[in-house]
Amino acid sequence: MSQPEANFWKIVKKKLPPESRHWRIENRAGSGIPDVYIIWKSVPIWAELKVTKNNKILVSPTQISWHMAHSDSGGLSFFLAKHLVTSDVFLFEGRDARAIARTGLHNEPLYQGSLDEALSHMYEKSLEHLLRTAQCASLREAQPPRVMSQG
Repeated sequence: MSQPEANFWKIVKKKLPPESRHWRIENRAGSGIPDVYIIWKSVPIWAELKVTKNNKILVSPTQISWHMAHSDSGGLSFFLAKHLVTSDVFLFEGRDARAIARTGLHNEPLYQGSLDEALSHMYEKSLEHLLRTAQCASLREAQPPRVMSQG
């Protein structure tokens, strides 16, 4: 994590509610795992922190790969980017990692504005995803097993 991203993390950490737990992932192996893992009211959240002075967001190939694989496996992750000039915070879904790498802040964000609101959006989106995933799992369990026909 670069120094500006480390500073951004310090600000994010202060804004998280006291009932949340959070870990900054020190990733020296370069495997693409996001910078931050948060548990907020039992809701898991993976977030990649980025900062920029312009509209470009630097996303490594391993970060793209991790976010795409996580999304393809049914997971939800985020990019939380701060524009250092305007102080706006942008929230993107991790599944958009390729587009974020190509077009940066020109990509359509889930949210743009204050950090407080971006964190709230990230929590709400994660909660919705968790509930939808749990509902789908319950429906799968409720369906009768398929009987293989012999023929």
